[in-house]
Amino acid sequence: MYDSEDDFGVGVAPKSAFFSSANGGASRHLVVNGSSERMAVKVKCSNNRLFRISPVFTILDPGCAQRLQIVRDPGSPGTDKVILLYTRTTGRNARDAFEQSDKSQHGRLLIALIAHEGEEKPNEAEDNRNKDMQRKRGSAGRSENGQNSRTYRGPTRPTDQRLTQLPMIGQCDTANNKG
Repeated sequence: MYDSEDDFGVGVAPKSAFFSSANGGASRHLVVNGSSERMAVKVKCSNNRLFRISPVFTILDPGCAQRLQIVRDPGSPGTDKVILLYTRTTGRNARDAFEQSDKSQHGRLLIALIAHEGEEKPNEAEDNRNKDMQRKRGSAGRSENGQNSRTYRGPTRPTDQRLTQLPMIGQCDTANNKG
């Protein structure tokens, strides 16, 4: 039941984070409650030795969002994961909501944590090569008037549409987000 945001209307973006194994790094994610019910969220990590995550527990009111900060210390390259467990609640304490709820009722979302060797992202070197090739070709990828011919076609998933309709993070009741 991973990535089951259709069950409860809870989503996370982005669903992956890339880090340098030599330098570590940080990544920000947005957890969104697109449902009409209050949700308690609990964050678990497969490697607590290298990663620090904040917040671990939070309450999300309907239509609200919470930033999630993931920090990785330098270490060996590899792949880890963050699991976001969420459940419906009427209370104000996320930790209590998980102690009182049935585990079979928990929804789950995953964030992939990828630490690569070197100091730049694996796709960054390839992107730089592609940019160099485009510069050498001149107007490749441009229309007759010199503008970029690639156009943004709008949200590609229902989650993206929900993100644009939510209030800003500061507009939600953040006093309830302590677990």
